[in-house]
Amino acid sequence: MRHLLLIMKRWLLLLLLFLASCKAEINEEILEYTMEETPETEPEEIIEETQEPIRYVAGGDSYTIGQGVTEEERWPNVLTKHLQEEGILIELVANPSATGRGTKGVIDRGLPVFQEHNATFGTLLIGVNDWVNFIPEETFRERLSIILETMQEQLGKKFIVITIPDFSAAPAGFQYAAGRNITEGIASFNTIIVQETQKRSIATVDIFELSQAMRTNRTLVARDGLHPSGEEYKRWEEVIFPVAYSLLTEPEQ
Repeated sequence: MRHLLLIMKRWLLLLLLFLASCKAEINEEILEYTMEETPETEPEEIIEETQEPIRYVAGGDSYTIGQGVTEEERWPNVLTKHLQEEGILIELVANPSATGRGTKGVIDRGLPVFQEHNATFGTLLIGVNDWVNFIPEETFRERLSIILETMQEQLGKKFIVITIPDFSAAPAGFQYAAGRNITEGIASFNTIIVQETQKRSIATVDIFELSQAMRTNRTLVARDGLHPSGEEYKRWEEVIFPVAYSLLTEPEQ
């Protein structure tokens, strides 16, 4: 009887060891499954929206190409840098201006550049050479209208027209008068500019009186004695900037 009990105890002990071993294997398998099958949480991909820069094209004549000053001193370049410093994402992608250019030259060679460079902002300063070359006022008005309507079709309200400076204030200005009163003649052309821009609700900046400071301050005149210096262009930019900033920051309608 005692021998039988001893055998039974041994079998019971073996059974308990077997059950304990099975339980350990099951726990190990569960742990491995949990570690292998639990998917890792992937970090969410952050997609940053990229904003396209405003594409600025400046149209005009010697006053816009900056005859007599460095490229950095040209008022469109100064304006672009100023806007960038104020947080506006903008690039001056083209300046198709040229010394001696008038409204016909803008129509033939300037306006296509706005389209080629897909401009989204622009400026226009034109008219002095039309007056110098005796272009009739009505012809000037007709050509200006074509330019304004073409620019407005592409840019909407995102462009500025600048009036013609009074070049009689420059020492060499008289050479282009041909017996006429420069101040009166330019003022008459500026009246047309204001009339045509107001008719179309186009932003306009008047630099006519500002330019007359060249008459008494020769530091505002370039070495050629005719065109503005970098300091004078800086003064122009100071009055153009607020209008440009307002146009470029107002909500789209």
